[in-house]
Amino acid sequence: MVEDLDRYMIDEKTEDLDDSSDGEDNDTGRDRDGLMPSYIIEDNLDFKNYSHIKKPDGTDYNSIEEIINYLIYEKKALEISSQPSNESIKNKSEFSEHLENELKSLPSAVVNTYYEQANNLVELHQYIKTNKDILNRVGESFDSSIEELSDLIKDMPDNHVASLQISKSLENRIDTREEIFKLDVNEEYIKNIKELQDRIKNLDSLMQTKAKFIEDIAYEIDLLKKKASRSVRDFLLKLIIGLRKPRTNIQILQQSKLFKYSPLNQFIYHNSPSSAVEIKNLYIETVSRTFHNYFKNYLTNLTKVFHQVTLKSDVIGYLEQVKGYFGASTKSVELNKASAFNLYISGLPSDIWTSIKSEVITQIPDKLSRIDILERCLDAPLIIPHAAIRNNKKYPFEQIYRSMNILLLDTICSEYLFNRQWFAKPLLANSPDALIPSIFDKIFQLFLDNLNSFVSFTFDCLALLLCLQINKILIQLLQDRKLWDRISCVRLYFQKIDVLIWDRFSEAFKRNIDSLKNALNSKENYPTDLRPHIYTRRFSEFYSSLCIILSTFDEPRVTAWMAVLRSSMERLLTHYSNNCFNNDTKLKSIFLINNYDIIITVFSENNISQNEEGFLKFSTLLQEQINIFVELLLYSYYKNLILFIKDTEFSISNTANYQIDRNQLLALINEFSQKWKEILQKIQTEIMLNFSNFNLGSTITKQIISQYLIYYKRFEEIYKKYIKQSSSTPELINQQQQLRSSFIPVSTITFEIGKSYNNNKDLI
Repeated sequence: MVEDLDRYMIDEKTEDLDDSSDGEDNDTGRDRDGLMPSYIIEDNLDFKNYSHIKKPDGTDYNSIEEIINYLIYEKKALEISSQPSNESIKNKSEFSEHLENELKSLPSAVVNTYYEQANNLVELHQYIKTNKDILNRVGESFDSSIEELSDLIKDMPDNHVASLQISKSLENRIDTREEIFKLDVNEEYIKNIKELQDRIKNLDSLMQTKAKFIEDIAYEIDLLKKKASRSVRDFLLKLIIGLRKPRTNIQILQQSKLFKYSPLNQFIYHNSPSSAVEIKNLYIETVSRTFHNYFKNYLTNLTKVFHQVTLKSDVIGYLEQVKGYFGASTKSVELNKASAFNLYISGLPSDIWTSIKSEVITQIPDKLSRIDILERCLDAPLIIPHAAIRNNKKYPFEQIYRSMNILLLDTICSEYLFNRQWFAKPLLANSPDALIPSIFDKIFQLFLDNLNSFVSFTFDCLALLLCLQINKILIQLLQDRKLWDRISCVRLYFQKIDVLIWDRFSEAFKRNIDSLKNALNSKENYPTDLRPHIYTRRFSEFYSSLCIILSTFDEPRVTAWMAVLRSSMERLLTHYSNNCFNNDTKLKSIFLINNYDIIITVFSENNISQNEEGFLKFSTLLQEQINIFVELLLYSYYKNLILFIKDTEFSISNTANYQIDRNQLLALINEFSQKWKEILQKIQTEIMLNFSNFNLGSTITKQIISQYLIYYKRFEEIYKKYIKQSSSTPELINQQQQLRSSFIPVSTITFEIGKSYNNNKDLI
């Protein structure tokens, strides 16, 4: 190992020393004590790389030489001092001799220490040399960077000048753009644009000549055209972007501002088609987004003023514990609840009768009805949600539906006309609907979603039918404006909402029919008295409301469903009359008369035509039951008399020279003369008890008296025939006086009846 170290030391010295320093190898290879290798010192090690090494006592080293001397001297000294003292030395001479021997052996110990650390020193030297190479390469990199920086420094003046020029150019561009946006586009500017457009058109004919100046003119006009196109494009884009401001009334701006710039739009299309397409796309995006936000907010606010008229339980045959029409109920009843079957509801706002045009409204109806919306559909003002909320106003759905669709159609019509006038016709050549589909597609979907959210959960048949009638009015409006065939997306919109409303209306109407069918199988709501049933009142109001709505527009489908509803109601009343009065024919008749009468009364109150099928049907049923009741009532009081009249008349007509039974005739005359006034009073009392409707009672009373007098007139004819027969028999002549004294003539009965009913003389 020692030989290898010496060889390495000789090689290092050979590499580091010049060729002329051969003889000084032994002197320079060691330090001042001959112990430190010279190649270590000559490597000029950087102490900064080893400054983190500390002495055993924690202090810092001051140089690299100090670190190496510690490795050589201090460590050996520590080893010597750590050896135990020779306790056998007893005097100073022995100690001196011992110290001298130790000093003589010290160089060899140092050399041994050096040899022991030789490998570590070689590794340290290799590490130092590697770092030196790395630092050399870093230095070379720094040198090349310095050269590049010097080249950049040389170019900096030129780059500075170029940067100033670019900055100036940018400032000029910004100033130019600001000037363009500050461009005062007035009537004079538009006039100049038109003149420029005329010169561009005339340039084509001038180009056929070969004059040199024509090329110069064409070049200048082309420059002017490009400059004007850029200016007009930027101006129109700025104008359209201005429509995005909140609370902007686009329709007013279209008429007051945009419309007068339509020549600019025509110019930009002919001279820069790509810019015209850009303007059109920006307009579609801006207007579509603005309209969508406006309509979305409007529909959201309309829901805050919606008045729900019907509930799920509002069907004709809803099963609840009700006793008669005015009977008590086991359920709590909301007295102020609007009828789901009647067009007249309380608290209906009168806004639709407000004049917004030059029209003069002569008279507002005293009683507001939901049907009024059909009459005022095109003239009434739109609902203003925030004003309605402030005044605590609520509207049924048909008024909300009319307001939102009138607003939509007016907006579409206005937008359609504006687009046809403002944009160049070739831009709209491939779109006969103008830009309506592109602008309103999302709005149509918004309306359909909003409508579906209401229709899916409503049970208000009247509102749905009114909405269908409003659709017909709006479609007629579009046809009058000659836009129905031009705007296909509007036709598709109305087709969708028609299908949506019809489906829900048929389902809600069928629920009313099914409720009457279910009532046939339930005994919970059987009538307990002779008054009109609550189902009858609901049916009559609902049927009348349907007739009123259909009086404006006929709907065959609804008419067919009404016939089914009518037959279901008739069958239900017949079922109740047959199962609730213990087969008492007279009570059945009274029950049916009261129910049929309330139907006819409600029909009359709502001015339903007497030629209407339902009116005719129930009028016939009512008259049939009145006839039955009159016969039953008279039969109950004058059974013997009526049977005698019928049998005698039959016998006289079928038997020649039939002899009338004198005893029976005399008994009937005596009985009638004694009880006829009392019986008439009982009849009057019974009519008043069983028929609460005064008009109905009067009608029945008149018919009873008429039939009563008819029967008695027939009885009088029999009496006269008997007198004639007895006149030919002498033994019977004396008995005629007794009959004449007991018989009461018809004139007397008529007089007495007229006196009893002097308050109603026309009953007779």
